[in-house]
This record gives sequence, structure tokens and C-alpha cells, in this order.
Amino acid sequence: MVEFLKHAEEVGRSVIAAASALTGKHNRFVGTVRLSLSEGFATWVVAKHLQSSRSLHPEINLEIVTTNGFLNPSKQEAELAVMLVRPVKGPLIARKLANYALGLYASGEYLHIHSQPKAVDDLKQHILIGYIPDFIYAEDLRYLPEINDSLVPTLSSTSINVQHAMTQSGLGISVLPNFIGALDKTLRPILPVIQIRRSFWVVVHRDLAGVTRVRSVIDWLDTLVQECSSSYVVFD
Repeated sequence: MVEFLKHAEEVGRSVIAAASALTGKHNRFVGTVRLSLSEGFATWVVAKHLQSSRSLHPEINLEIVTTNGFLNPSKQEAELAVMLVRPVKGPLIARKLANYALGLYASGEYLHIHSQPKAVDDLKQHILIGYIPDFIYAEDLRYLPEINDSLVPTLSSTSINVQHAMTQSGLGISVLPNFIGALDKTLRPILPVIQIRRSFWVVVHRDLAGVTRVRSVIDWLDTLVQECSSSYVVFD
């Protein structure tokens, strides 16, 4: 089976190379790039700034995929991925795209009704919103235990956007990336001394790293996080 999969990958790479040679797309800003992203980064950062990519390279069509887990460039499910954890094996090239921070947030409505927590132990008396533990696809998403190993969510979802919506509607306190929480002016930071640090990694199959359309999307992502860092989103 392993040998069969290796052979299938070789065939796939040969097909890509042949198609690029025939169409000339290998060295042109044209074609489709399937980009695998986390839901939060896709919604709050990439989608909001996608017009700049369209203006720069209008003939590149981006297919943005958000799933519980990332499409795997090594299996050619996607040309490009931005991942929460750097892959340690496979024919991949990976490098850090950006660091980012997460913090605790609640709505003004929630804080008006409930006492504001002054210390980590106070969180045990509050309604916490988070991921469903059994459906966490990456250990880096286990935020609450990182704050205190006794904290568990009362309300939970596999979707960071659903968690944000629940927080916004005043249902409880959640851990949100600052590029979500800080942008929502209806939310208030809770215990700002608590800052969880994470990184995004841009990952591409080594055989596609030199393809112009793929390279251009990587360059655009680099520019995007740099521009966001200098404006309203905390990346470093």
C-alpha cells in the first residue's frame, strides 16, 4: 500500500508538470490555487482583504477551503495551506507566516449582568465558551486548559465563528484570536495579562513551491500580515 501511494503521488506530480508545460501556467500569474485555511483566519483576515489579491493578479482564482483540519499539500489536496502547527514530515516546505496572540473576551452585556473576573480562579464561576474537546483537530486549540487545567467550556462549538457569535450575544466568556476579538467593538478584553501565543505556518508541496501562481499567493499572504500588523491586527 505504501509503495502504491508513493507511485500515485509520483503520477500526480507528473500530471501537474505536464499540464504546466502544455499551458504555460507554471510561469504565469494565471490558474487556480486551492488554499487551506483555518476558519477564523480565512473569515477575519483573508476574506476581508481578498480584493487586493484580485486586483494584483485577477487571473488567479483562489479556492479557499476551511475544514475541521487542513487539507494536506503532501497529498495534493491543496496547493497551499496555512497551518497551526508546522508539519514534521512529508515532501513539504514550511515556514512561519506570523505569530499571533489570543485573549479572553466577553460582551459588554455579559459583563453588565455578571461580575467581571479579577483573577483566573474567578473564571470557574463564569460561563465559558470554547471548542468541543472531542472534536479538537489540533492540540494548539486547547486554550482553556492552558489558562487553568480545571477550566472546561459550558457552551462549545467546532467553529470559532460560532464561538465568537455566542460571545457577542452575551452568552459567556471565550478565548478568541486578537484579530477577531480586538476587531469587534462590542467585546471587552478580560484579564488582559493572559495572552496565549500561537503561530501560523505557510506550507506548500516542494514540487509546487516554484510555481508562479502559488508563489504569488504566498507573497500576497506575507504582505497581508505585514499590513495588518501595522494597522489593527496583532501579528508579529
